[in-house]
Amino acid sequence: GEGTVSVSENGKLKHYLVHDKLLLASIQDLGAPNFGWMMKLLSWPRRLLTATVTADPAFMARNLLRDTLSTWVHIAPEVNGKPLKTNPLVGAIRGFTTKLKNDDSYWNMMLAGGGGGGYYSVKPENIRKKLSPDDLKRLIDVPGKLYDVLEGNWQKWERVGSKFENSNRLHVYDRVIQQGGSPAEAAYQAMDVMNFRRSGQGQIIQFLVQSLPFFNARLQGLDRLYRGARVEGQSGWSAVSKSVLIRGAAYGLAAYALRAMYWDDDRYKDLPEWEKLGFHHFWVGEDHFRIPKPFEVGGIFATIPEIMEQSL
Repeated sequence: GEGTVSVSENGKLKHYLVHDKLLLASIQDLGAPNFGWMMKLLSWPRRLLTATVTADPAFMARNLLRDTLSTWVHIAPEVNGKPLKTNPLVGAIRGFTTKLKNDDSYWNMMLAGGGGGGYYSVKPENIRKKLSPDDLKRLIDVPGKLYDVLEGNWQKWERVGSKFENSNRLHVYDRVIQQGGSPAEAAYQAMDVMNFRRSGQGQIIQFLVQSLPFFNARLQGLDRLYRGARVEGQSGWSAVSKSVLIRGAAYGLAAYALRAMYWDDDRYKDLPEWEKLGFHHFWVGEDHFRIPKPFEVGGIFATIPEIMEQSL
């Protein structure tokens, strides 16, 4: 539970014994994990695939719907001794009606570290890219004007993606402030909607996070659902958040009612199984609409009960 930390002071290396296990772990985890050039090579396909998929407009829209439902079900931290009251649908709408570049709450959240998305990555290479584009131009053998156009358009698209990514975060940030929380606490709760910067201390997990596409997203999704549904300091059934169970059950019942409307409908019966398990379906006239299920919340409160019912 204790270890030594080495610090350079005035050109001399000094060693300090740290007794607090959590403090030692925090110091050791400062900065991004570094696995060397081999890990960077192995992680390149993951980063390319992730950047390509998440830049797709259809993915952005689906992910916003998933985040909104998930946030409503299990994001309920206590602020000043009271559960945080949220309405994620309001946050999702605000993300598209507010000019983020002129929004004080948005920039306060981003400057405090509460935002998400690759455009706001704090990795050194990304910071250098944003602060010194001229240096990057010298490394790429393309005409400067062409590079400016490509880089400028990509950054504009990233800002569009930021609206999808941060709508629910911004809503949580605002509600924490309104409920009397500090900007630091508001930024933490906003980031904790889904904190992709977490990777744990296990070397194997860190390797998988760096090399497998979307592995960390599912890992953090399960962890966030667990922490949202768990009451600190309690054990047994008393450790399960009643509010999360109630909201999850409400979502599950709504999913069940929607599915019940189309049990005998040939259009629903003809859908492949992966469509039924991954989406909620309904029709208006002949037009078919699909609502993506939130990954962990949808799996636990909608998909698993559906599979259990079909197996009876």
